[in-house]
Amino acid sequence: MLILLLFIPLLMCISPDTKSRSFADALTHERLLPWKGMCVLLILLSHYTGYITTSPSDETYLLIRSGMGQTVVVLFFFAAGYGMTLQLTSKGKGYLPRILQKGLSLWILNAAAVVLMLMVQTLRGREYELSTILLAFVPLVNLGNSPWFIFAMLLCYLFFLLSAVPYLLRPSRPRLFLLFLLHTVLCCAYIFILSRQGFDDYWYDTILLFPCGILAACIQSAVSKDRSPGALTWSALLSLSMTAVAFFYCFQTRSFVLRELYMLSACSLLLVCAMHYSPGSRLLAFLGRHALSIYLFQRIPMILFYETGLMDMVPHLAFFPVFSCVCLVALAVETIQMRIKKARSA
Repeated sequence: MLILLLFIPLLMCISPDTKSRSFADALTHERLLPWKGMCVLLILLSHYTGYITTSPSDETYLLIRSGMGQTVVVLFFFAAGYGMTLQLTSKGKGYLPRILQKGLSLWILNAAAVVLMLMVQTLRGREYELSTILLAFVPLVNLGNSPWFIFAMLLCYLFFLLSAVPYLLRPSRPRLFLLFLLHTVLCCAYIFILSRQGFDDYWYDTILLFPCGILAACIQSAVSKDRSPGALTWSALLSLSMTAVAFFYCFQTRSFVLRELYMLSACSLLLVCAMHYSPGSRLLAFLGRHALSIYLFQRIPMILFYETGLMDMVPHLAFFPVFSCVCLVALAVETIQMRIKKARSA
């Protein structure tokens, strides 16, 4: 698996854009696509490992995967909070229907993934109670997929709608910061409730990155007035971010607060890197553009290839046909989704 992991740095070195950017420029959708693609590839490798028999040669990769933990998804929460806040400030009340549409589309896509997963698991001889199936659509129950991300993101959308009410009544910069504070409070309540209910940490330990994205959008106007940071400033930011990641990584197991600081420092490191470096890999950009569909449907090809026995015969080489099928499934799902939208709007 370590050899497969080394493909990622190679992809990151393809036709990079090394022009220094301001903070606002670094957070544009297109600029972040390859970085999101890198995270998607790390997620795919992590989940793929669960379907193969690892060997002693995989211990180095497993150690690296354990160290990264949930940091591979922090960028998605941060970017969502940042992007939605910018849209809200530019469109105002006109953005509310779009938020509802985003939430509904996300739920429908997840429901389609649950249906397919249920079919696959039934063919494998798995049986589920009706209550389990219904909870999978919420989504609060795992049928073999990873419902926690969808559940957390849907609640972030809801929290955003609730927190945006004061700002929409009278738009102003102080009320935009109030949106951040209210969203943070709701996220903290979410963390408290789920931790009390005995949910695993991964259900809630990255959700605070969403209000961090909101905060970044709130202060963007002040930051974006500055020019791109010089080499010295950028090097200082990079060194500071790397030091923070190393420090909080060593102490993250001591408390939940330190773990959250580790998540935040990891996201900061990615953003600092994006200010000065953007990979030109089309594959990474593709993965970033189709991240949600890949995330939702990735396990279905993995399960199918696992049942064929191919993963036992050539566990590491089998990743490439599995990866290809995951991409094809994601493309097929999004093509169907686009055609349905066109048919509805026609």
